[in-house]
Amino acid sequence: NAWTLGDVVTVMSGGTAYSYTVTDAGSGVIRGDITWGSETEKSVTAWSYGGSSPMTTTTPTSWYMATDQGTNDKLQQNDFLYAPATTVTSGGSNLLTFTHEISKVLVRIICADGSSLTADDVDNLYIKAKNTSTFSYTDGTPSWTAPSTAVTDFTPYAETPSGFLKTGMALLIPQDMSGNAFITFRIKTITDGTTTYKTYTYTPGTAIAKLAGGCRHVYNLMFNVTNLVVYAVKVNDWNASTGGTVIDVRTIPLTATGSWNGGPTGSITDTNTPSGA
Repeated sequence: NAWTLGDVVTVMSGGTAYSYTVTDAGSGVIRGDITWGSETEKSVTAWSYGGSSPMTTTTPTSWYMATDQGTNDKLQQNDFLYAPATTVTSGGSNLLTFTHEISKVLVRIICADGSSLTADDVDNLYIKAKNTSTFSYTDGTPSWTAPSTAVTDFTPYAETPSGFLKTGMALLIPQDMSGNAFITFRIKTITDGTTTYKTYTYTPGTAIAKLAGGCRHVYNLMFNVTNLVVYAVKVNDWNASTGGTVIDVRTIPLTATGSWNGGPTGSITDTNTPSGA
């Protein structure tokens, strides 16, 4: 959500790349040395890979997301910030406007309305997506190509789960995961001393998981006594904790088995497995 002191930024001007670093994390000041010659103005672009990643000397055209994002450092290393062409002047301060070109997905599993679930009952939370893609630049802004690689499991970063049974956040390549298995987790139950696990798989319906660059996609999965409620929100502001557009609301009876609400509206499936699975 913020720059870190020492983050590396590439500033590109006239085909030459210059290394800059963040010298004030709070204000986002970056410092480096462009060769000016007799010029007083230059057009520059800039980008940063995951903060501390080394400077790259060519404009990026592809991106790979690590599937293990289980720590804050691992999460940040998957970030890609880009500032489109801006005219800067010598001898003073200049403003570069960076945007996140990848998507942030947050999953929150919630105990609500009398459910007896505890945090220990929930584990194996994964977010599914493709992790490699290419892009080109349209009007100075990266335009992603639909990923052609296979879907893989991402181990998300667990935010502080205040008020939630389990949370997971991952940075993903912009893509449409609608109609595909997207979120999986399992719930532990103990009956007459026998432990079993029910694995839940959320498959969003049409246009429900169109992951957009620079956006925060929040999927709340709320358990109560008889139902599982899915509540999904798309927030255009990467860091906003409230607001956004509701993109999916559905209530699934916990007495159901197999697939519910299938077809273009999406589905949630469950699978029972014995202890130790």
